[in-house]
Amino acid sequence: MGGILKKSIILIAVRIVFVLGAFLLILTSCATTPITYRKGWYNEEVERLKIVQKAEELIGTRDLKKINSVYRNDCSGFVIGLYRSLGYRIKLNRPHGSRYTLSQLLFINLRKRGLIYMNGIPKKADLVFFKGTVRTIPNRISHVGIVDDILGDRTIVVIHYGSKGVARLRMNLLHPYQHLSRNGRVLNDFIIKKSSSRNGMYLLSAEHFAGFGDLYSYSMKRSGY
Repeated sequence: MGGILKKSIILIAVRIVFVLGAFLLILTSCATTPITYRKGWYNEEVERLKIVQKAEELIGTRDLKKINSVYRNDCSGFVIGLYRSLGYRIKLNRPHGSRYTLSQLLFINLRKRGLIYMNGIPKKADLVFFKGTVRTIPNRISHVGIVDDILGDRTIVVIHYGSKGVARLRMNLLHPYQHLSRNGRVLNDFIIKKSSSRNGMYLLSAEHFAGFGDLYSYSMKRSGY
C-alpha cells in the first residue's frame, strides 16, 4: 500500500512540473513580442534624433549650398536637403501643368499619403507648414520648417530657413494669439515682421499654422530598415 501511495505522489509531482514548465514557456514566448516592438520604435526615435541634431548643427547658416549641393537657400530646400543629406530619398509628384511651390508640393504629396495632421503632439523631425506668410498668396502654403523640440508648456520649437538663414522659431497652438507668457517666455515668435504697413495682419507663428507633416514616414532611406 505504501509503495502505491509513493508512486501516486511521484506521478502527481511529475505532472505539476510538466504543467509549470509549459506555463513558463508560454510566458517567455509572449514576453518576446513587446521587446521586438520596442526595438522598432527605438530605431525610429534614434533616426529622428539624428535628423534633428543635423538641423541644429546648421543653425546660423545662411548659405546652405556651400555645405552640400542637395540644399537650396530657402525653407523647403532646407528641409528636403536636410533629409537627403542623411540618405533619405524624397520623391515628389508634381501635378501636370501646375505652378506649385516646393513647400506646397510637399504638403500636397504628404496629404495624399494621409501624413498631414492638425492635432496632437508632433514627433521630432516632422514638418510644420504655415500659410499666409506671403501677402500675394494669403490662403496657401507658403513656409515650412522642422520640429526640433516640444517644451513642457507645449511650445513647439521649429527650425526653419528664414531671412537670417537657419534659425529657431517658437509656436504654441494652445495660445495662438500670445507672443509672450505671463513670465515673459516666448510662446509664439513673429513669423512676419511687425511694421506699420501690416496693421490688422496676423503676425504670430501659430496664427499661420497649417498642419504637421510626417516626412520621415513618407521618405525612403537608402540603407533601409
